[in-house]
Amino acid sequence: MREITQRTLPAPWRKRPSATRRALPWIVGVAVLGVAGFAAWFALLSGRRLSVEASDGKEHEASVLVDGVERCRALPCTIDDIAAGARRVRVTSDGFVPTEITLTLAERERRHLAVTLKAQVRERSESK
Repeated sequence: MREITQRTLPAPWRKRPSATRRALPWIVGVAVLGVAGFAAWFALLSGRRLSVEASDGKEHEASVLVDGVERCRALPCTIDDIAAGARRVRVTSDGFVPTEITLTLAERERRHLAVTLKAQVRERSESK
């Protein structure tokens, strides 16, 4: 005799999850992978960065030149995507002695410079 198997049917009050609900874990997974991929790409391609500040930690009106091209007009400042290799950095400010530093930046290197601004001594002419 043939055995009759009874298939259990879902309860009428229990609905099958919608297609959107079934796809939600995939959507979240792809989004997380996309964000992680973008973060990795940004970290790898974010180029060289040079930050320059006064050693006293205060803000100063100053001109920061890299290889003769003005890149900032105040300290502290951050210069992004500076070319790798030997660079000449010059910091000038009214009332202070100009400071010039030569440095070599490698690929994807980030460098921080603390520049000591020395007050410029002005000679007094004694007139009688």
